[in-house]
Amino acid sequence: MLGPAFPTWLLRVFTVLGGFALSTGLLTVFLAATAFRQRQPLAFVAAAAAGVSSVGLMATINFVIGSDYKWLLAAVAVVWLASLVAFVYEAR
Repeated sequence: MLGPAFPTWLLRVFTVLGGFALSTGLLTVFLAATAFRQRQPLAFVAAAAAGVSSVGLMATINFVIGSDYKWLLAAVAVVWLASLVAFVYEAR
């Protein structure tokens, strides 16, 4: 049974998730505008690790649980992967 505290718990979960999404977005924009643009090797490592631990993990888990959002998250993961491919292509 869910109980009366469930709405409060759910609000907290989505507040934390929103904060995570905002901070990840801000860091991604900063990384893209600075080190990633300058083709610094550590920028690639940071972008790869951040993508795996955020959108990669979210997309994977959403496929595992059969979420309605799995394809939307997969599309975001494809954009992330494309940015890594573009980094390598342009660095050559």
